[in-house]
This record gives sequence, C-alpha cells and structure tokens, in this order.
Amino acid sequence: MLDANKAVLDTILKGSREAESAWETFFKICEVPHGSYNQEQIIPFYTTFFDSLKSSIPGLTYSVDGLKNIIVRVPATSGYERVPGICLQGHSDMVCVKAADSSHDFKKDPLRLRIVSKDGKEWLMATGTTLGADNSIGVAIGIAILLECAKDKTFSHGPLELFITSDEEVGLLGAAGMEESCLKSKYLLNLDSEDFGEICVSCAGGFRVTFTHTVKRVDAGTDPYYKLNLSKLSGGHSGCDIHLYRANTIKLMARLISRIPGARLCSISGGSAHNAIPGSCLAVITCRSDVTPAYISNIWDDIYTAYKPTDPHASLSVEKHTQQTKPLSQTDSDKIINFITAIPHGPIRFSPTVENFVETSFAATIVKLAEGETEFSLLGSGRSSIESELDGVYESLKALASLAGFSISEQQSRYPGWPANMESVFLKQAIESHESLIGFKPHVGAVHAGLEAGLICKKCPGMDAISIGPTIKNPHSPQEALEICTVAPIYRLTRAIVTELAAKHK
Repeated sequence: MLDANKAVLDTILKGSREAESAWETFFKICEVPHGSYNQEQIIPFYTTFFDSLKSSIPGLTYSVDGLKNIIVRVPATSGYERVPGICLQGHSDMVCVKAADSSHDFKKDPLRLRIVSKDGKEWLMATGTTLGADNSIGVAIGIAILLECAKDKTFSHGPLELFITSDEEVGLLGAAGMEESCLKSKYLLNLDSEDFGEICVSCAGGFRVTFTHTVKRVDAGTDPYYKLNLSKLSGGHSGCDIHLYRANTIKLMARLISRIPGARLCSISGGSAHNAIPGSCLAVITCRSDVTPAYISNIWDDIYTAYKPTDPHASLSVEKHTQQTKPLSQTDSDKIINFITAIPHGPIRFSPTVENFVETSFAATIVKLAEGETEFSLLGSGRSSIESELDGVYESLKALASLAGFSISEQQSRYPGWPANMESVFLKQAIESHESLIGFKPHVGAVHAGLEAGLICKKCPGMDAISIGPTIKNPHSPQEALEICTVAPIYRLTRAIVTELAAKHK
C-alpha cells in the first residue's frame, strides 16, 4: 500500500475501528486497477483473497464465470441451515474519469487517496480522479461480512452468498450475462446505493445509443486555427445528478463555436464515460481572420453566466493551434454544431406521483471527431423508470437523427428497470433494523440510475431485493467523495440484516 494511502487509512481508523475490515479491504482495492473492461488484475486479487479464507471458513467455495462474475458461497452456521439465504452484491469495476490536468494511468496506477473537510464533514476522495467508492466500498463491506464469519464464532447466519459482478458501469454486462438461477439465495442485498439513511427499492432502466455522420474536409485557406479547451466543469453521474442541471461541456462547446464568425470544426473530443456528465471538451477550429482570443473569451463569459452556480470552477483556454489539418466544410461543420445543440440533455419528464423524482432523461456524454478523420460520433444514455418511455426516448432520437441526416444505432446495452415491492417482508425487516441500530426510520425510495437488482431478480425468479449504501457524492467525476462517517453504520446495518434474518427464521 502506498505510504500516503496508509497514513489516510490510519487517520480514518483512529476515529472508529468498527468497520476496520471494510476500510482495509477498500484501501487494498484502490491499489489495484479495476476500471470497466480492465479487470485482469482485480479478479485475481479477489480470488487469492477468497482462497485465503478457506481455512478459516469451512465449506467456503467460489466460482468465476466467463464474464468475470464471482460468486462466493458460505454455508449456514450450524442450526441455521433452514434460514432463507441472503446474497450480498456489488460490482468490481469503476468509472475511470480524471481531471484535465491529471497524468494518472487507470490501467496501472494506484489511486491516491486523501481526506477533505467540507461543510463540517469528512470525505474520502482520490487525487485528480474518480474514487471508485461506486462500488468498491460496497464490495468491501460484503467481504467484511465474510471476515466476520471467519473471526467471530458467535456470528450466526443462514446460507450466505457474495456476488461480485463485472462491467456494471458499461451496461450492467456481468448481471445481464449471468447464468439463469445461478444464485440460491431468497434475498438480495445490493450494496450499490449512495445515500445513507435511504433504502432503495426501485431503479430506472436504460440504454445507450450512438449517432454517427461522415464529414468532408476542405482547405482552410488563410483562416487562423484556435484550440478551445473547456474544462473543470462539475460533471457527475448522468442519472443521479441529471436533475441538478449542471453544464454539459459538449453542448456548451457547440454553443460557443456557433457564435464565432466563420467557425469551422477541425476536431472535437469531450466526455469519457457513457454514464458521466462530461466535464471537459477540447475542440480545434478555424475561423474568420479578425476573430481574436479575447473575442472568443467574451462569448464564453456571456454563455457561462447561467452556469456559475452549478459549475463554479469552469475554465476556458483559447490558444493558437499550430498543427493545421483540414477543417470540415462549412456545411458539415454547421451540421455537426447544430446537431449537438439540438440533442437533448437533462430531465425529460419528472414523475407525476413521486415528488421531485426524475422519471425519464437523456444525457449526451461522449463526442469524438479526431483531426484528419471523417467520422463524427456522439454517444448518449437514455433512462426511464417506465419501460415504454425508453422506447419513446429512442423514437424521438431516431426522428431527430432522420431530420438531421445522421445515422443512429439500435438501442445498446438495454437493461430493465427494477419495480418497487413495498409489501416486501425483507424490506420491512431492513426498516426495523435501521430504526433500532441507526436511530431513525429510513427513507424508502428509488434512484434514477441503473442498479443490477432488477436484472438479477429477473434472472433469479422469486428473489426479493433492496439496496443500501454509504453516502457518495459526485460519482463518475473527479469530485467523487465518500462520506467517511456513513461507512460504519452501513456495515453495522448489513451485519444486523444478516443476523436478524437468521434469528427470525431459525
């Protein structure tokens, strides 16, 4: 472990050692690269760890499928064999987003952790990158429960499973490809929620879609070239944070370019993950010879006025660009800029029955047109709690693409929503445990994001699910922060749910 990370861990444990195993496991995970599609190192880390537990937990077994999903099984404590099984569940991958000035390499570098004090609270963050508390802290809590089985002989439980899925952040791929009925548990405790004090019982479904257009390049003549770098916007989760109306750098860049006289695109690149609001965008343009950097900056200042409250650190740099490749034709450049301007981004419909809850949304998240290339692409993410509305969003996007003369893919990585079961016995027990342990009644709600619970329950008929987790702010952005004081209570609650379920059904 990095010395600096060890010092941060020691500081956390000085405050409370209650969730020591969870914290230690989380910090170890942060040392191992585990971005989506890059789990070659983290899977052996887990399997080696589970092998080490076999001697202290008799009967522990695990399996890894072709998608790198891991299922760990622990037999019930003697006398509790008839208790309905419970599966603790999280995902192994993280969203990899870094600040524009970060040199971090997510494929090989450990995360560098730090404690930040804000609003009277202590938060754990990474330096210049996403933290990956979504969802490594959930996995770490699940592993800490297994360690309880090894260390505490008074810890009574029914049959336990720990299900660690792969590539959740790129379309719930592990859960979507899991074998039918591969889990034996009656109850699923998903540990991927991000609001302490809330029990989540429902989530949105979603899909990805890609727009493409072939462009033509022409000579620039004597027009000057400028590089426009828009950075340090707040970004965030393209579902959970969509209602905050934070600026989308891709769309702001299009607005900026549309107001520069004679502007033609040479290249544009923005966003880094389909499920993250883009916080930076880089474009190279040519424009009229009388346009100056100061003129462009003045346009930006006017546009930025509306976004200062949500994106207080936004920055635009304008500089001469020396690598002069051919720009797009004026027709194609205008077509691209107009399309980006027209593409929706934000809430489309709020729920008519749940106050202030986003029901349907679309986020434009990644745009690409490299210098010298002729293929433009824009990727976006649609979400809705209503299955038919996912089709409605796609139909609207298809109509827009047709009008603009762009190609559109079919719905990609579509996953279902997770309908609420307010009569769930499991939910009622979790509420009781929360009240007795935490001291207040939890809020029972839904989240405008994809959780694997819906897919898992669909693959394992009859399973009853809820989701909990510590507080995480600004996931999928370099500002991702884990509220330190909420980890121990969630660990305590998870442990209590397991033991009280066993006690009631013995």
